[in-house]
Amino acid sequence: MSEITLLAVPYAGGSAQAIFSRWQAPLGSEIEIVPLEYAGHGRRMVESFHDSIAQTVADFLEVVRPIARDQRYGLYGHSMACLVIYELLKALDNEQLPAPETVFLSGRKPPDHIYDTCLHQLSDDDFMHEIRQVGGTSSAFFESQELINTFLPILRNDYKLVEQYELVKPHHITQANVTFFYSNADAMIDLTSAYHWQNYTRGQFELYRYRGDHFFIHDHYRDICTKIRQQLLTQRYPRALVGV
Repeated sequence: MSEITLLAVPYAGGSAQAIFSRWQAPLGSEIEIVPLEYAGHGRRMVESFHDSIAQTVADFLEVVRPIARDQRYGLYGHSMACLVIYELLKALDNEQLPAPETVFLSGRKPPDHIYDTCLHQLSDDDFMHEIRQVGGTSSAFFESQELINTFLPILRNDYKLVEQYELVKPHHITQANVTFFYSNADAMIDLTSAYHWQNYTRGQFELYRYRGDHFFIHDHYRDICTKIRQQLLTQRYPRALVGV
């Protein structure tokens, strides 16, 4: 049995199983990765989409609740998943459940930093143009009407959830340690905003720097897994800025 569970939440449009299944090997046998799949995505594609971040959190709590009660665990999320994990941490505290040992985040500003967009209401052509600008989506997607018909509604709904999300202030502060993975060419976040995540924890905060665009996690997942493994297994959380 693994010593600790890492629950992993994907970015908008992503399938948790497809993204995170290859993380198991570099995490090692001591850590079991459990991908949390959004309704309407991946192996749950036949299910109806969630209507809000709150509904997503309520759904994920069914998986996280028993793990939080009985095991050591951590959380990881990229981009859209940062909002989901923030609300999940608040829900866990409201139920007086143990916080994760460390929360690992990447690809998004903290919830109090507003992204003033409404992309989910754009026409299909304009919406796909914006998706191209973010990067990370295969050119095959834009060239296949079948793929567009299948995945565009998924992306549009995910963007709707994020763009309709409203932060309830004051913001929630977790007891968990927070580690943020930052990339130098990620158009969704700057370094100053990345450091603002330290205002969301009473624990230790650590930031690691990488090279690459918004989807740098695919190129650097092995090193990211090494950092996650080191922190979850050694319990060492120095404040540091580490260049990679």
